[in-house]
Formats: sequence, structure tokens, C-alpha cells
Amino acid sequence: MSTQATAVDHPEEVLRKWLATQTFGSLHALQVAVSRDLDADDRESWFFDLVLPNPAEGQDTWPVEELNTLHLATRDKALAVGLAWPWYVRFRPESEEPQEEADGQAPH
Repeated sequence: MSTQATAVDHPEEVLRKWLATQTFGSLHALQVAVSRDLDADDRESWFFDLVLPNPAEGQDTWPVEELNTLHLATRDKALAVGLAWPWYVRFRPESEEPQEEADGQAPH
């Protein structure tokens, strides 16, 4: 299997569609959007915004190992489709509201 990048038209859209179909452990994107903006160094960059299911009950975030897997797989796919750096993956939960605890109360 070749590891050479194959440039495609609109590699950002190819990567967006790919992210929308992938699962990384318990993580899968509910929505994926891509936009072009300046990063912190004022470079034109691609931003991939993923909406993920809320973290598991009692957790503040998603499993770090699964987030790392998502980032590494995305890097590999970006290279494969010829998407040039800089690009970033950002994620947020599907609900910004605090999850209820077992007793029906929101966490303090």
C-alpha cells in the first residue's frame, strides 16, 4: 500500500465527509463543519468543527486515548488527500448544558 499523498480537488471537503463517517472508540461525529479562518499565528487555516455526543455520565470530557486516535487518524487522512497544514480539529458536546446526576440534580 502506498503512503504517498494523492492530491484531490477540495481535500478539505473530502476530509469533512470522511470525519462524518468515522468512529474512534466511542467517539463519532454527529455533525462536521469546515471553515477557513486565521489561526493564532494569523495563518489561513482550515478548521474542522465536530459535534460529539456528550461525554459519558460523570465525565467532564471524552477519553483522551480516543481523542488522540481521532487526531492521528485525521492527520493520516489529511496527508493522504493532500490537505496542506495548517488545519485544526475542534470539538464540542452536542449539549452545552450540564448533565443531570442520578438524583435528577445538575452538578454543582
